[in-house]
Amino acid sequence: MSMEKVVGVAISGGPGSFTGLRIGMATAKALAQGRNIPLVSVPTLQALAYTQCISKGLVSPVMNARKSEVYTALFSFQGLNFTQVETDRAIAPSDWVKVLAVHGQPVVFVGDGVDIYSTTWSELGELAVRPLEILQGARASTVAWLGRRRLMAGERDDLYSLKPFYIRPVEAELKLACPK
Repeated sequence: MSMEKVVGVAISGGPGSFTGLRIGMATAKALAQGRNIPLVSVPTLQALAYTQCISKGLVSPVMNARKSEVYTALFSFQGLNFTQVETDRAIAPSDWVKVLAVHGQPVVFVGDGVDIYSTTWSELGELAVRPLEILQGARASTVAWLGRRRLMAGERDDLYSLKPFYIRPVEAELKLACPK
């Protein structure tokens, strides 16, 4: 497909790698501005969860956030519609298991944190559901599909004020806030 046929740009807005999000956001903004086409941001955790939208029970995307934490949230799907049951956060996997246990429902885990913290998720016993490995990762096609839905609904993000969603502060900001 040629760039002349592109009518909008969808970007995975975060959370994720700080540098990766900044580079991706700058590229998406440049494409949208250069072609004078709309830009929409799709939350990364939502896009990950949508890979399991036909699952029964709850869906928890878990991304390795380093520092012994995961970026996560909790979703419930009814067909292609969802309810976000727990908000986006950075949390220790053991603390996330405690939050999930309160819901008392099967939870499908998806994302790069599935394998890294598999022992922790297994504490939920039969409530922890792990999809096939091929279905655990992020999909650019899911971001594109969700972005298209936003564009078709007439939604747009402001090219100049849109920023990556980091969940927790960038390391440089933390160091700046706590001088030695």
